[in-house]
Amino acid sequence: MKKRGNSQHNAQLILTCLALTLCSIGFGQAYSITDLGARGGFYSEAHGISPSAGVVGEFEPTNSFYQRAFYYHDETNVDIGSLGPNNIYAIAYAINSSNVIVGESSPFDPNVAIRAFSYSNGVMSDLGTLAGTNIQGGYSSAHGINKLGQVVGEATTTVAFNAPTHAVLYSAGSRTDLGTLGGNYSNGRGINDSGVIVGETDAASQGVTNLHAFVYTNGAMHDLGTLGGAYSSAAAINNAGDIVGEAETVSNSVTYLHAFRYRNGVMQDLGTLGHLTSSASAINSAGQIVGYVSNTDKDLNAFLYNGSAMLNLNDYLPPDSGWLSLATADGINDAGEITGAGTLTNGEYHAYLLSPVGPLTVTITNPAPNATFVAPATFTVRASVADTAGTVTNVQFLVNSNVIGNATSSPYTATASELTAGSYYLKAVASDNGGLKATNGISVTVNSSAPSQVLITDSIFTASDFSFSFTTQTGFTYEGQFTQPLSASNTWLTFTSLVGSGSVVRVTDTTPTNAERYYRVLAH
Repeated sequence: MKKRGNSQHNAQLILTCLALTLCSIGFGQAYSITDLGARGGFYSEAHGISPSAGVVGEFEPTNSFYQRAFYYHDETNVDIGSLGPNNIYAIAYAINSSNVIVGESSPFDPNVAIRAFSYSNGVMSDLGTLAGTNIQGGYSSAHGINKLGQVVGEATTTVAFNAPTHAVLYSAGSRTDLGTLGGNYSNGRGINDSGVIVGETDAASQGVTNLHAFVYTNGAMHDLGTLGGAYSSAAAINNAGDIVGEAETVSNSVTYLHAFRYRNGVMQDLGTLGHLTSSASAINSAGQIVGYVSNTDKDLNAFLYNGSAMLNLNDYLPPDSGWLSLATADGINDAGEITGAGTLTNGEYHAYLLSPVGPLTVTITNPAPNATFVAPATFTVRASVADTAGTVTNVQFLVNSNVIGNATSSPYTATASELTAGSYYLKAVASDNGGLKATNGISVTVNSSAPSQVLITDSIFTASDFSFSFTTQTGFTYEGQFTQPLSASNTWLTFTSLVGSGSVVRVTDTTPTNAERYYRVLAH
């Protein structure tokens, strides 16, 4: 947490919010952008958004030692106070459809004790730790809440110094320790309306403990694996059961952090928009995902994944908006409203709200998202465009930022020619006579040839894991999966995913069971 100076309670509403129009983006949707202000300070950051566009987060008042929690609604930004009488420290992380807010606060000094809180109708309540509520000491923090009011987070298990911190479920006045997959740490970060919980946990195997994403359902915690590296963490889950977060991937012996979507037992790498790293923070019911991409800690760019492609929100920020850059996107609701934080042209760092507006849409209709071709690949890129407020003047087509053609009338097409093996991002940018722009993009892959059949060899079973080897081909993705039992309606769960480098690799399933399991490797 940040220290700046003395803290002083301020009940005044600071009405410094500004809304401006943002150019059309992504799947053809335009946005307006609202500066949520910083309540007189220079720093604020949004963390969660409700179905009705209520936004919660943190801000740092002038001459304050610590952050305080804000709640933005009805064009006002409110300081919701803290657990203690002096409003020393609080951060709000999530809000549900009933406008119940959860987060963390300190009743005294945040260097001594931090507690999970629930805030409703002007009252903030201490949710306690796994050791109890009316006790001194201990730590807890609340990170997610569903429409039923079930809250997830992390809490120490006892009041002892350096006590283990475990993922916790607060529900109907009770606290449930979700445990770990080995080790002393786990953290609940998101929960959907069915009560399925996701987060991160210590996962121990053969004396080595790594941090892995987990899903907790029906009273059991399950390891979601990684993208081939040692680390993963799940941040959110929607009501369809799609999970997003970040995971390490390994390419040519170098480890990178990439955003992922976990669906139907498969962890999918969402890419990085050409940056080194990415991380996914939230997902709505339509499957739209938000997060950030980055090359360094100071070079963050907010992204929206529209179901088929990742889009940099900064690509469509007009120069007269008052914003220098949008760094993070932390929340998205079912209306497609996005919240996060970025830098204004005056250098201040503020929370923002993007609200969908605008009539211009463009969609790439050929090829299909994630289509694969064999090199040298030549194919037609086709787009459909709709404009209810003006006349379409041009559709520009690009492959990896290189223009391959322009079309000024329907049918809107261009030809991608002689593409060599690799990954490509196809983009269509529509413009109209009113100055609007809309963009749609998809990813495709060109392979040098189809992947060869995978042969599993050198399998080893121990009391704690099962491992085997296989040969990879450069450029293809390989997913190690298992199922139990084997049947026509079985569900295959991915325990590892990696990009082939032409070498023999060994993969390990660290989720032992007494039940019979079947294993396979998918190559694509």
